[in-house]
Amino acid sequence: MKTRVLHSTIFENEIIAASGVATSGEIAVNPAEGFFNLYVEMSGNGTCKFEASIKIGGSDYIIPVEQADIVTAHTASAGAGADGKDFYSFQVALADSVKIVATETGGVDGVVLEKVIIGWQ
Repeated sequence: MKTRVLHSTIFENEIIAASGVATSGEIAVNPAEGFFNLYVEMSGNGTCKFEASIKIGGSDYIIPVEQADIVTAHTASAGAGADGKDFYSFQVALADSVKIVATETGGVDGVVLEKVIIGWQ
């Protein structure tokens, strides 16, 4: 049986200023607990951290304390080709929906999220 992978482009040409934050729209995962992948294609001289914010039922979106960051230091030279393109695998607790929070952490230069895609099963 073939496994079906779902995916959604969550950022495209999104500019984040130094120390700025961008939050994706809601990604309904209905419910999912498990593995996700994040494809990041980024340019600019800054450094970006990605986190998953989750919601279940009528709760607010939160980033659980025990949940590790997806990546803490993605740069424009990340990835095997040193071209700012890379995949990151991560897990979240049981949730109805997820939002991805991208934060420029270098504090000096901004970044451009050329394309960010989330995938899940």
